[in-house]
Amino acid sequence: MSLKRKQMSIDLKPKQLILVEVEIGTLPKTKIAEKFGIPKSTLSTIIKSKDKIDEAVALGSTNITKLLRKPMLQDVEKELLKWFKKARDSNIPLSDALVREKAKEICIFNGVEHMASSDGWLLRIQKRYNISCHVLSGEANKVADDVNKWLQGFVKLSLPFEYTDQKNAWVDSTSFCLWLLKFQRKVALQNRNVLLTMDNCSAHNHIGDLELPNVKIVYFPPNCTSRLQPLDQGIIAAFKRYFKTRLVRHALLCLDSDQPCVKWNILQAMRAIIKK
Repeated sequence: MSLKRKQMSIDLKPKQLILVEVEIGTLPKTKIAEKFGIPKSTLSTIIKSKDKIDEAVALGSTNITKLLRKPMLQDVEKELLKWFKKARDSNIPLSDALVREKAKEICIFNGVEHMASSDGWLLRIQKRYNISCHVLSGEANKVADDVNKWLQGFVKLSLPFEYTDQKNAWVDSTSFCLWLLKFQRKVALQNRNVLLTMDNCSAHNHIGDLELPNVKIVYFPPNCTSRLQPLDQGIIAAFKRYFKTRLVRHALLCLDSDQPCVKWNILQAMRAIIKK
């Protein structure tokens, strides 16, 4: 009868039975794992720990789980700390999500899957080794003031998206009017008439004498933006989560391939966003 698996924790007696089955050799390891209801990775861990299991039997120990887990977790912690230092030395801005992702990967690789989802274990490691995920700052991270002059004269290549710059990274009346004119041309080519609803943002109130024969604009009543505006219904939060996920995956790929993880510039970030 197969043993009931519980949080990857196996007592000493079942471990002895598993090792006996392995030594007899009548069943392949895959069948032994199925018989005892354990993953093949757990079976491999038990086989590697044969000496410690025999030692525990000789000493009459019944708490073999702690005896085996401690060295494993120490190895996992050392590997995670080594990865963290490597990332910091490369000036990679780590986040809690990135550290948690790597910790999960290391746990699974080392056969301690049950620890992969333990936030408490990760927090204890961060406190023990003073692992901080604050954004790095300093002279090395500052951009020179004359960078805009350096860029003057470059040929501006076409982009796979609409782009405009603004000092405060926000929509102003100029950028909005440019977008509105492009939108008018688009719907005119499609032979459509469009009703465009918008709030009372200051950028929306300086349309002036724009000719918009195919677009009619209707403003919302005051103080109702949070109820009616789509961007306030979770779109911005979802977009930030998507971008952060792409960034984390990029950093992990660079670290695992021993390639320098260069910070994305605006162009690279935008291209990453539009990838499917």
